[in-house]
Amino acid sequence: PGGSVVFLPNVMVRGFTGEIDCLACYVSPSLSHAVVLHVYEFKRNANDISHGFVTKVQFLRFLTDTMTEDEAVERRNRFFPEGRFRGDVKFATTVKQGVQGEEMNVVFTPESFALLRPFSNVHFVPRFTIVTTAPRTLLGVPSGVLAGILDR
Repeated sequence: PGGSVVFLPNVMVRGFTGEIDCLACYVSPSLSHAVVLHVYEFKRNANDISHGFVTKVQFLRFLTDTMTEDEAVERRNRFFPEGRFRGDVKFATTVKQGVQGEEMNVVFTPESFALLRPFSNVHFVPRFTIVTTAPRTLLGVPSGVLAGILDR
């Protein structure tokens, strides 16, 4: 009760390279953290989709704590000594909402990304969409595969 859906552009996590172009989140004063409903990646060049997919899957595996031990070792740094986003680790961003542009602090914890779990198949990530407006064919994608992508 009393919550709302907000769209947060260009979300970055300190200590992790890269950003999420847009997060759709549910925030409420009754919750200690935001709930991520959907992740969006925007690409101007349709041929960047595969690279965007791979990098976002790596980032989402970090945020959902579904990485292998080897991947976690590679992610260790002073912000994430175990190489994992878990426990009391938090990050926050501020969003302006409403007509008056009231600022609201949005806190993310590992539980914020629970709806993105589990994904063991790297070819399907729930609640993740790549958007492109490029009005041309994707290079190297057979027409049958392209028709399947466009049909979704």
